[in-house]
Amino acid sequence: DLLDHMVDCFGDKLYKVETINDSYLVMSGLPVRQEPNCMHAGCIATFALFVLSRVNEIEIEGHKDLRVQIRIGIHTGRLAAGVIGTGVNPRYCLFGDTVNFTSRLESTGRPFTIHTSEVMVGLLREHN
Repeated sequence: DLLDHMVDCFGDKLYKVETINDSYLVMSGLPVRQEPNCMHAGCIATFALFVLSRVNEIEIEGHKDLRVQIRIGIHTGRLAAGVIGTGVNPRYCLFGDTVNFTSRLESTGRPFTIHTSEVMVGLLREHN
């Protein structure tokens, strides 16, 4: 719930795609495209810093003495998107190397660290 609230703080600049097990996938620039593209990198980087600064507020139900050990991966690139399913439960899904690479940055990272691709660092520096 706290992560959902954090995404909501960014208005329409962020979109929560899905939660898979212990992973929380957030995108910028989707499903509504925003210009210029550099805004996406800055928005995601700001969100990552925001989450990292507030992670100690996340409580694990039934385990007040335990804390979430969050890992964050951020990357930028092309992907494919589409709606999967019909009826009452369609899902907006993302596919491609960008999603896979970002997932690897997160899953192999150290706790309490933002792992960033060289492409993302370059984009952030270019538009700082």
